[in-house]
Amino acid sequence: METATQKSFMEIKDEAIAQIQTIYDPEIPVNIYELGLIYEVNVDIDNNVHVLMTLTAPNCPAAESLPAEVEQKISAIDGVKSCKVEITFEPTWDQEMMSEAAKLELGFLSLYNSLIIQLMNKRNPHDILTSKTPSTIFAQHNKSEILILKSKIKPICIQNT
Repeated sequence: METATQKSFMEIKDEAIAQIQTIYDPEIPVNIYELGLIYEVNVDIDNNVHVLMTLTAPNCPAAESLPAEVEQKISAIDGVKSCKVEITFEPTWDQEMMSEAAKLELGFLSLYNSLIIQLMNKRNPHDILTSKTPSTIFAQHNKSEILILKSKIKPICIQNT
C-alpha cells in the first residue's frame, strides 16, 4: 500500500517525462520528447522505469550520449528504483513524429498552419470545416474564415466575417 511519502507510478512517469523534456539533441533546438524520439515511458509497480526511444538516424552522433542522459536524469528522480533505456529503430523516426510545437519551432509550420492543425484535431462545436474542392478546406473559427490547401496545410486567404 502506498504511503504518504511514496510516489505513485503516474507521478514518477510525469516526472520522467518532465526530465526528458529537458534533454535536447545537440544538433536540433527542440527537446527529444517533442521531437518524437520517445516512444514509451513505462513505470512498473516497483517504480522501475523503462524508456523505449529512437534516434533521428542509426548513425546519429548523439547515439551514446542521449540514451545515457535519459537514464541518468530519470535515475535521479526521487523514488525511481532503476531506469533502463532501450533503443529501437522500429518504427523508423521521421518528421511526422514531431509534435506540432516542434514543427513550429523548426519552421515546418507557420503559426496559421498550427492553428489549422489544432482546428482539425480539436474542433469545438463552433468550428466549421468544409471542403470547397478536393484540394481545399474552408475553416471558420472565432468569426474568422481561413481557406487552406489540403496537401500543404498552408493558408492562402484569411477573411474576417
